[in-house]
Amino acid sequence: TDESWNKGTHLENLRSAMSGNMDRRRQARSQRNAEELAFEKSIQGVRSLRWKAAKIWRSVRKRLTEIRYRLTLWRDPIKDIEGRYGSGVGSFFRLVRWLLFLNIFITLLMFIMVYLPQKSSGELTETTKLKNNTVDSAWYSHIQAFFSGVGFMENTELFYGVYTEKNIGGYDFPFVYLLAVGAVLLGCFLILLYSMGISSIKSFDDRKEISKARSGYSYFHQAFGGWEFSISETRTAKLRACAISTDFEEEVRTQTAVLMKRTRREMLKLYPFRVLTSSVVLMFYSACGISIYYAFTSVTEDAIYEKDIKSNETLSYNESVDLFFREMAATLTISAYCLFLPPLFELIAKFEKWRVPQVEYQITLIRTYILKMGSVTSLIIYTFTKVKPCQEATCARPCWETFAGQKIYQVMVVTFIVMIIKDLIYDTLVRKVREKSQYLKDRTNQFEFEIASNVLEVQYAQAIVWLGFYYAPLISVGMVFFLFGMFYVKKFTLFRNTAPPTKIFRSDRRNFVFQTLLLVTLVLSLLPIGYTITGLQPSPLCGPFRDKKNPYSIIPEIIDDSPPVTREILGFIGSPGFIVPAFFVLVIFIIRLIVTIKTLQKRLKLHKTVIVQDEGNQQFLKAKMQRMDKTFNKIRNSDHMSELNPLIRV
Repeated sequence: TDESWNKGTHLENLRSAMSGNMDRRRQARSQRNAEELAFEKSIQGVRSLRWKAAKIWRSVRKRLTEIRYRLTLWRDPIKDIEGRYGSGVGSFFRLVRWLLFLNIFITLLMFIMVYLPQKSSGELTETTKLKNNTVDSAWYSHIQAFFSGVGFMENTELFYGVYTEKNIGGYDFPFVYLLAVGAVLLGCFLILLYSMGISSIKSFDDRKEISKARSGYSYFHQAFGGWEFSISETRTAKLRACAISTDFEEEVRTQTAVLMKRTRREMLKLYPFRVLTSSVVLMFYSACGISIYYAFTSVTEDAIYEKDIKSNETLSYNESVDLFFREMAATLTISAYCLFLPPLFELIAKFEKWRVPQVEYQITLIRTYILKMGSVTSLIIYTFTKVKPCQEATCARPCWETFAGQKIYQVMVVTFIVMIIKDLIYDTLVRKVREKSQYLKDRTNQFEFEIASNVLEVQYAQAIVWLGFYYAPLISVGMVFFLFGMFYVKKFTLFRNTAPPTKIFRSDRRNFVFQTLLLVTLVLSLLPIGYTITGLQPSPLCGPFRDKKNPYSIIPEIIDDSPPVTREILGFIGSPGFIVPAFFVLVIFIIRLIVTIKTLQKRLKLHKTVIVQDEGNQQFLKAKMQRMDKTFNKIRNSDHMSELNPLIRV
């Protein structure tokens, strides 16, 4: 028939076009190689050497790129995860790998600038010398010391108290210690900004914005651009189809919520209820703070005082365990709240009846983020309230900086233990019970791998490092092992115990959001560290700043001891003659940057409008061609044109 003949002709034309494209590509490649060879022969002297050097460099760079790709840490596991569960889940594991390298960077800085000079000097503080004789030698005491940071752990370079205040071979150690802290913070800040810029460039995709700009095509992007082509399993493909369907439902709910406004009577009922739920959340925050304060000031303080009294006695196993858990009461309280309150926040958000599902989800995440950051920050603040100068090394707390570092170290250790118990033990038991019970299978769903909650968990762990590396310079070493173990624990629970998330996460945009939250976390972590450096008196018996009013006071001393030219330059930089013009230059630069951004936004909007108009013209031309085809078919099938059919076919 005519239809089958037309289809066959179309396929033949398509095959010939594809083969023709391949032939043209081969010809273009051969022509390019011939032109490069002719050009190489035509040049001489320095140009020839530069050309050969550039060619060799391109080859070496390509080979190095291939080697780096092959040596990428966890390359195959992450590809396997993305193939089974999509790039959204893979973005979490990429974030874990990125943070692992960031903590290796922190570790290298502190190791080179702080640990190696201290180790080479062999100096011990007065506190360390006296406490070396009071370390319990029982086996269970060593285990408890490892998990709590006391005992023999207190006398290691992990904590602030053992570092010397003396110069090491012309090496001004106190200044270098402060410089290392600033280098870590500045380095992390610049790395985060650079990574955010890269993620922002990768996440830029205005196809969805263009599809939304066209009336009647609001679901175009989700239907034709929401599929994960990296998926390689049938089960995951079905789940991805369900996820796209869920995304359509949420989009419909969002559009309906925007179009259907609630009545004033409904709003009068809803707003007081939301105020009530917000008050309940604030009550939970208050209860968390009060509980941490009570656990810290009553239980932990009493345990430390009792342990100090019995320091010359040999404690029994039961007494040692009792003191151990009482010392860690505040840390265990924080971990308990961070474990049980987030599901309760999710339940509260469902009762608040938010019209847009994304708002409900974001409200839960914000509340969880405030809980986790506030709890660990409150522990540091409570430590500040106990800062009292101790003039004797035999007192209960001769070095409050080491005490703060121990508390943060305990939070990191307990967080890792809780993660193992929850992901490896609890989730595995729930999965096995559900598999053996048909009743539970029919009425319950398998746990989903919540990307956002897991990201908050790893960001919480990173916040512990940023809050604690001043008081425990090598805490990032523990974080490296923490992240390494987290990767395999999360991978195990993903493959064995959880289902892929039903919510669609675009990895490129989520990476930018995750790194933005990390930047906010870093800025918040600067507050207690800055207050410690500028506003608190260091312990007089330990640490590199023991004889200073505050750690920052060494900066004016270094300026006073510097050469006259340096003092004049630094004095001019700190004078109003430099600060005021620099401020105005900075303001002008910011205004120019804002104007440039506005201009680019207008250009982008104009380009989007042009693209939409071009697509509208294409639709118009396509409809016109379809009408012409119909008219042509009518003419061809008419009686007076039947004798021309063979010619038309040709």
